[in-house]
Amino acid sequence: MSEKRFLIGTYAEAGQNSLWEACLDEAACALSAKPLSSELRNPSWIALHPDGQTLYAVEELEPKGAFAALKMRNGVWRTVERLEAGSAPCHICLDRNAEFAFVSNYMDGTLSVYRLGPDGLPNEQSDLIRHSGHGVNPERQEGPHIHSTLLLPGDETICCCDLGLDEVSVYGLSRGSGKLQQIRVMKLPDGAGPRHMARHPRHPDLLYVDAELGGQVFVISLRSGEAIQSVSAIPKDYTADFRVSSIRFAGDTLYVGARECNTVSIFRLQPDGLLDAPTIYRHSQETPRDVWMDDSWCVTADEGSFGLTLLRREGDTLRQLSFTPTPGAKPTCILPV
Repeated sequence: MSEKRFLIGTYAEAGQNSLWEACLDEAACALSAKPLSSELRNPSWIALHPDGQTLYAVEELEPKGAFAALKMRNGVWRTVERLEAGSAPCHICLDRNAEFAFVSNYMDGTLSVYRLGPDGLPNEQSDLIRHSGHGVNPERQEGPHIHSTLLLPGDETICCCDLGLDEVSVYGLSRGSGKLQQIRVMKLPDGAGPRHMARHPRHPDLLYVDAELGGQVFVISLRSGEAIQSVSAIPKDYTADFRVSSIRFAGDTLYVGARECNTVSIFRLQPDGLLDAPTIYRHSQETPRDVWMDDSWCVTADEGSFGLTLLRREGDTLRQLSFTPTPGAKPTCILPV
């Protein structure tokens, strides 16, 4: 047994504790949390440089958000750089060598590309991709809404989820210019609202996409660009509104969080990369915005409950052990460190 540490991004106003650290004591089966910084507003998504000393955060604000870089100084995270981003930036993706950061801007449907220096700090915005159009949902898809990006093997190709257009776009990256060039667009069913993506190392030609609005998990063939499977992550007897949130792998298990219905769905991976029907855990807390899991544990960032939940994983079932409040902050992102 050992300790596992996490950095936690949140929604929190100026002056509130917005960046947190959580520690899982496996021997004691206990999760604790402490505030680290109040310098950021709404750092809803965070990413760590490979050096472990540089942290990136979006400040999810409208109409102008920010992309911030923090450095560890004497054991304290301090904001040392802040660049303008689009409206409501919500996700950060780094390439493997941390030469570029890709920031998804939800409200204005743009993707910002920042070149990072040897010190890890952003020194220029090398490109800005702007989507156009709309989807079929007049309330949620009135325009483009870029929600996340994911690098493919080789680090020269990036996938981009647009919730507003029901599309996953594929771009090629020119390292010299820092520009993106669209290669293809993969369409999902109308009203799906793709949010986040995951990949499995044994299936490099497959992309797993969760649909915030439709409630499905799509398995997409990167060779054909077509969805070869669609499985619902929402309980069959749930008929009210919902919003699917996070999707990640823990070994051969894919797990998906969903808000409003407050569930964590656990999918077993078949040998061919397709998914079994899920086991769905009904969560006792509100709005599991992000979920982290390994073979033994599960931690949820419960935005609506202002705290973190520790659960014991027992095969395909979960058992709640404790709830840890984060006063004044709504957890939105779990980053293992």
